[in-house]
Amino acid sequence: MIIMDKGKKILTLLSAAVILFSMTACEKPLSAPDETSASTEIILDMDQALEDLDRYCSKESAYIRFDNYVYDFTGDDYDDIITSYMYGSGIVRHIIVLYDVANQEFYTLGDDDVGYVIVSFDDGHLTAEKYAGNNPIKGTVEFKDNELVFSRDA
Repeated sequence: MIIMDKGKKILTLLSAAVILFSMTACEKPLSAPDETSASTEIILDMDQALEDLDRYCSKESAYIRFDNYVYDFTGDDYDDIITSYMYGSGIVRHIIVLYDVANQEFYTLGDDDVGYVIVSFDDGHLTAEKYAGNNPIKGTVEFKDNELVFSRDA
């Protein structure tokens, strides 16, 4: 009977510890890195990030978003999402948008006069076509100095 009492006590203590741990353990909210602590960890919710990206793109009328590519484009050691989308009726515009999920920032490439479409993404290399008029120009898109930059292929 003493062995049963010890077993019950251990089981009760273990159960209480599990319950207390589950009540206090929580996922850290998405936030920017804390400059006072180098060990701050950011947990990215990519499903929420895709919803944020859709909300950002939907500010334009009649938009269609294309493939998403997940990669650390910004170089902050956290995944970002880059996509292209088109919008408008009549005059259709093509834009590339980078969503820095960790810092909740959007960066775009393209406007009413010049459009950009992602052609491919392979191992950190993003190839796109630039449209200014009827002649597409193939090149590379990179994130430099907090903006998306298109460089024509040689």
